[in-house]
Amino acid sequence: MQKSEAGRILELLESLIVLKKVRLRDLEQSLNMSAGTLRRILNGRIELKFRHITDILERLDMPTRTFFKIAYETEDLGEAQSSLARAHRIAQVEHQPVTLSPSELEAVIVATIERLGLHVQPPDTPAGGKGKAPGSRPAKKPKPVKKTRPRDKEK
Repeated sequence: MQKSEAGRILELLESLIVLKKVRLRDLEQSLNMSAGTLRRILNGRIELKFRHITDILERLDMPTRTFFKIAYETEDLGEAQSSLARAHRIAQVEHQPVTLSPSELEAVIVATIERLGLHVQPPDTPAGGKGKAPGSRPAKKPKPVKKTRPRDKEK
């Protein structure tokens, strides 16, 4: 028996939720849904609306276009689920944060600036960063704040 289109989309959504390792209750809370609402949508007891799909996909960081492209690339649900898993793995790799030390970051910035054909000038401070830079002015002292007293009330 062939699944309805809504059933197919619901199964793919559920597969994505499992892949992302998100608890239904956590997803419901982020969507401001009552407890059990999402389970009833996925079971088909509550009518699936396009808004449900887009809201769930947004919370799962899956572009709607990508999801539907995968959903309709093939008629075979198993193939679609495999494609969804591949897309999820690729997205995980792409979203890995890169950590650089300050010296590595500086090297990347300098290389980028030079690649743009610009010249990098060292800062105006002497070596070691101590002392005054040539041509710098001394910092101004802040003016003291005058304290005011409330006037005595006339009786």
